[in-house]
Amino acid sequence: MADGTFDDYEDNYFDLDSILSEQQKLSVSFTVDVPGLGFLENNPGGSLHSGEKVLLPFWAMSCLTLISSPDNEPIIDIVNPKCFGNQCLNQLIAGPTTVHLYQLCPYFYQFGCNLLKTTEDSKNISSILFETFKKRISLIMDYSEQIQITRDKAEFVRGLDEMERQLYKCGCESIISMKKWVNREYGTLKIARSLNKSRLIL
Repeated sequence: MADGTFDDYEDNYFDLDSILSEQQKLSVSFTVDVPGLGFLENNPGGSLHSGEKVLLPFWAMSCLTLISSPDNEPIIDIVNPKCFGNQCLNQLIAGPTTVHLYQLCPYFYQFGCNLLKTTEDSKNISSILFETFKKRISLIMDYSEQIQITRDKAEFVRGLDEMERQLYKCGCESIISMKKWVNREYGTLKIARSLNKSRLIL
């Protein structure tokens, strides 16, 4: 923070969804011995040894990726979390609208975008994220227009991640607003007083 103002923070610094998405944990394996980090394995004051695996929140893991060993190699190897493992990615390729994203990760898309910065499989994950969203968004909009709650709709909505839930809510509210406008529930259109006065002058 250069001058102590809020403008120096990144746009998502105070965003609650962004903060929560970075709490998602993933497994990392240390490639070197690291003194002082034994507390991560319930060994306060001890060291983490090369080859040991620990679960770390994304924000902590991303900090460690900035540190290199004396040989200028990364000090950790990252294992893709279950929600972006091969099994889940294959399920998304086969049928993206049938996958319960909320169970996989409440902040699936945001966490996925964060992961792109650190994983070697970023191109594949990026493509699957895009295709998944593209195929699910049309169904989200269709369901937001339906007043009747069917079993398929209820099951699909339960599986929406947090971003999709916000989009679904926006869709529902837009439909309600449009119906109120059609039914003239927003009041009656009237000529502005200024226009009436201009007519009298003419």
